Amino acid sequence: MIINIPHFYLNIAGYYIEINIQNIKQKIVQKKITQSIFSYYKGFFLRTNIPNKADFKIVFIYDEKPSIIMNKTTKLKYIFYYKIRNKTAYCSYRISMLQLELVLHNILHNLLKTSGIILHSSSVCIKNKAYLFTGRPGIGKSTIMKILSSKYQPIADDSIIIKKENNYYYCYQTPFIESNSFFNKNKEKFEIGKIFFPRKSTENRIIQQKNNTYNLDRIITQTFIFYKKIGLNKENVVNKINFISEFVRIFKNEFYILYFSKQKRKLLQFFETI
Repeated sequence: MIINIPHFYLNIAGYYIEINIQNIKQKIVQKKITQSIFSYYKGFFLRTNIPNKADFKIVFIYDEKPSIIMNKTTKLKYIFYYKIRNKTAYCSYRISMLQLELVLHNILHNLLKTSGIILHSSSVCIKNKAYLFTGRPGIGKSTIMKILSSKYQPIADDSIIIKKENNYYYCYQTPFIESNSFFNKNKEKFEIGKIFFPRKSTENRIIQQKNNTYNLDRIITQTFIFYKKIGLNKENVVNKINFISEFVRIFKNEFYILYFSKQKRKLLQFFETI
């Protein structure tokens, strides 16, 4: 493991995120934080091509006496673990990796303000393009991904990042923990191919979905499901809807209703013909 303790970078969705634990003087604490982050996000670590400037920073703080707030009514106690100011997130060294995930979610929300979204979707790479499967929980996204992953590279089980770069749209893996984590995640980007709305069935077939209003509604719904965690103001809501509207317009010929069965051999054969 080659990491410049106490200062290193992650590359997530093409954004450079600087991790700085220089304020923590205890070497053993520095080592523990570094090893934990590497364990969860090793595919996003930068070992070469270190940027001159970060898009966002995470600064860990050693707060010997942490700030604690108690709700007088419920008697619940709350401890400080992070705050965001400008392009820097200040985090207590006590936070867990699950809490750091929420920090990263907020950071990506800030960075993707007008240039991208996080979509509730599974995905595999077919013919060098990301095929997306999106829809409400329980509709079969993970089932399709797991079946197809026996032949095709899995990209996502629950969430992907769609980002516009130089007038082209790309798909990136998120750093988030997902239900099915049997595959490695990294900073690779994929061209976007087809977008499917799955429906469980006894047969395999697709129908092109040409109703842009339908497509827009589904993508908006499966995007905002993630932002419930952090909340959006009016400006951010408008930005996301504008981005999704343009994305749906550009990919208007790539939306499909997918009727699929759980028979592995037949489903694999079917995707060879698409």
